[in-house]
Amino acid sequence: MYSLLAFACSPQVSELEETDRRWTEFYVNLEAFSSWLNQKEADLNDIPNSGATPDQQFDQTKVRFSSFVPYLSNCTAVCLIIFI
Repeated sequence: MYSLLAFACSPQVSELEETDRRWTEFYVNLEAFSSWLNQKEADLNDIPNSGATPDQQFDQTKVRFSSFVPYLSNCTAVCLIIFI
């Protein structure tokens, strides 16, 4: 009887293990993204305190923001895949 029950539940257990693995991977990636975002925010917050002219601050902001674009595009794609 037990072996029949174990056989019947085996696909569900495998499915739950895969779901757990995917959530664990998601949270690891979320933590990495959060750390990255905090660092970029700190970098941007340092620009007004740099003593540079407004034009230089604007140029610094553009340069720093340009490094965000590829990463944010990837995050958007991942978020769409997860929530669809």
